[in-house]
Amino acid sequence: MGSEPNSLEPRDRIGSGDDDDGDLAQVVVDEKKFGLRMADTAQGRNGASVLIEKMYSWRGYSGNHRLKEDPNRVTLIATHQGEVCGTLTVGLDSPQHGILADELFKDEVDAFRARGARVCEFTKFAFASHIQSQSVMAGLIHFTINIANDVHGCTDMFIEVNPRHRRFYQNMLGFKQLGEPKHNPRVDAPAHLLWVSLAYMKEQIQLKAGKPPAENERSLYPLFFSPREEEGIIGRLKEADRVYRSNLDRGDMASRFSYEQAFSRNIGWVTPEEQALLRRKRVAIAGAGGVGGIHATTLARLGVGKFHLADFDTFDVVNFNRQVGATMSTLDQPKVEVMARMVRDINPEAEVEVFADGVHPGNMDRFLQGVDLYVDSLDFFAFDARQQTFDACERRGIPSTTAAPLGIGAATLSFLPGQMSFEEYFQWGQRSELEKAVRFMVGLAPAGLHRGYLVVPSAINLAERRGPSTIMAINLCAGMAATAALKIFLGRGKVLAAPHGLHFDAYRNQLVHTWRPGGNRHPLHRLAISMGVKMYSKAYNKS
Repeated sequence: MGSEPNSLEPRDRIGSGDDDDGDLAQVVVDEKKFGLRMADTAQGRNGASVLIEKMYSWRGYSGNHRLKEDPNRVTLIATHQGEVCGTLTVGLDSPQHGILADELFKDEVDAFRARGARVCEFTKFAFASHIQSQSVMAGLIHFTINIANDVHGCTDMFIEVNPRHRRFYQNMLGFKQLGEPKHNPRVDAPAHLLWVSLAYMKEQIQLKAGKPPAENERSLYPLFFSPREEEGIIGRLKEADRVYRSNLDRGDMASRFSYEQAFSRNIGWVTPEEQALLRRKRVAIAGAGGVGGIHATTLARLGVGKFHLADFDTFDVVNFNRQVGATMSTLDQPKVEVMARMVRDINPEAEVEVFADGVHPGNMDRFLQGVDLYVDSLDFFAFDARQQTFDACERRGIPSTTAAPLGIGAATLSFLPGQMSFEEYFQWGQRSELEKAVRFMVGLAPAGLHRGYLVVPSAINLAERRGPSTIMAINLCAGMAATAALKIFLGRGKVLAAPHGLHFDAYRNQLVHTWRPGGNRHPLHRLAISMGVKMYSKAYNKS
């Protein structure tokens, strides 16, 4: 139900909706810009509710029409200058609650269900009386059709309308009347049940949307978005709906979640007071793939409560052997978004800030703001980003740690404020990429426990920036790095800081405490670096 539209007018322009306010599309009529979006926040639903109450009261309808957060209700709104000027809700069918039309017309709706139809309904339709634009109304209705059919796969649409509005829906959208009107106690007014096939509506969009109407034609479809525009809008609606439902799930999870209960099995190895301290700690992790993903989930299960996660890459099939976030359901998804979801699935209360373009000088200040520990998880070959981030940590007095997956083992190095820095240890400076790669390999694992059982040496190719990896090494990295993090956060337990390090190899059954005074200036390192550069330089230069 809602206000009866005024005379048809052409759509002047449709924008892509990339504005900062989150609108999915922009409609401009008479130089006035209207935004169309999902009301997926309490503020959006409140604005829609105020408009519905106002317009329903003006038409003499009684009842309470406040909108609530409901997974079976998707509310769309039109806004102008920040104010909600139109709203329409799609009601999705559910086994528990059905749709609102079931209250009066259950037999009619059940007849469609019996034929295998996936039913839905238009409801809570209201437009501000001062908005004289059917283009905006058409855009809002088009959105609801996309939500119902393209996002949720519904096949048949119902609407309960006052008899005085029945002709509008029949003439302008193709609805058909089912049965006789009944008294609707929700608004204390008579109501007709109307129905339309969503296949018919989609057909009309293909035939008429974005085209001049035929002479004397009474239809809203020419004012709908063109099929080309619709294609982009459907993609954005699917993403907006996914985010909306993810937020609903998190809200449901949060209602069942107890931090104290979730991490109670940590108590014994940490005190309750220390667990509360971990809850307040903030960790920055650059890289959300192999070690980065498992670092994030391990620290989340430790009870760390705040995360800065940075990565610009997406998951691919080649990540399946070692990256905890890589699954068929996450292919092509941003790694950092997937890992942020996994952290929130473990702790719905976690504060997670995502840096979707990776870490770089432009966002370094924000990435390290308020951070208690930096955990290096960048790709081996991300030399510039790694050097810049460790340098920034040193300047800010932020402790940092790195854990390298090597064969079926792991090697860790930590850098603490006031002690040997990353640059002092690795001696990168302005050296070539090849030298940085060799110096990194030598410096990470002076004991070289993994080298004796590499059965396919050609799998390491510095020129092509690739090397072998195992999930066992990734998991060992997480355990060793998280243990260093725990000691740093709680201020107890000895942290082996550079030039000290640890290398554990599960295949060789060996643990080595390494100590290289001077880091890569140490004579043994200088010899290994010289040999490594000679070994890899030919292949590297050929590339």
